[in-house]
Amino acid sequence: MKKTERIQIAKNTLEIIEQGHYTNRKGITISIKEQMQKCIESSIHYAAESFDDVREKIAPILATSKTPTRFDVLDATTLDAAYKLSMEGITDIVGLNFASAKNPGGGFLNGSQAQEESIARSTGLYPCLIKNFEMYQVNRNHGSCLYTDNMIYSPDVPVLKDDDGELLDTPYLLSIITSPAVNAGAIKRNERHNVSQIEPVMISRIEKVLSVALVHCHKNLILGAWAVVFLKMSRMMLPGISRFI
Repeated sequence: MKKTERIQIAKNTLEIIEQGHYTNRKGITISIKEQMQKCIESSIHYAAESFDDVREKIAPILATSKTPTRFDVLDATTLDAAYKLSMEGITDIVGLNFASAKNPGGGFLNGSQAQEESIARSTGLYPCLIKNFEMYQVNRNHGSCLYTDNMIYSPDVPVLKDDDGELLDTPYLLSIITSPAVNAGAIKRNERHNVSQIEPVMISRIEKVLSVALVHCHKNLILGAWAVVFLKMSRMMLPGISRFI
């Protein structure tokens, strides 16, 4: 797909969000207005200092759950995996958005191509991020590419398109946790004094991502490339989580 095509798909997605509906390939008008209002209003910015309260809320789950955890490895994008689970009738799905720390949706409006941009082009996520712009401002002011543990939880975001930008006949809902990873490459180039912090900061951040998933009762997580590091957390956080992808 050319950059110009990606830009047009992104603009079209925002137009659909603004008008609150679209016409699918069967000529049927699909309304997303109520779904969009709900996911925007219900999106939550979790500041780094709020996680003591989150841990307190999930403590009973961690203490009592004996749910066995299943790990699936798929050659699929986040949206592909989410669609597969939704077709299985699973509704408590949450996907991890490998977010830009400083720009909502990364560079999706400029035609950039990465995991976050694909999600932003195909779903109603962008307004949820704009509503919680404080997360980006905190990271812009942070002064390190370790970034912060601030993250955004957006429930039941409508997925309107596939990865190729084709409108779905029927949208499905995907909850999304937007959290930036450490920019390890930039740290190794420009912040060598912080290299030793890369792994502990990521492990701490991952613990917080899992905590947000649990506090919102999600048991099916689509983790993508973060999953390797999640495995290091398995003894600490797997209770209550039934499926990692």
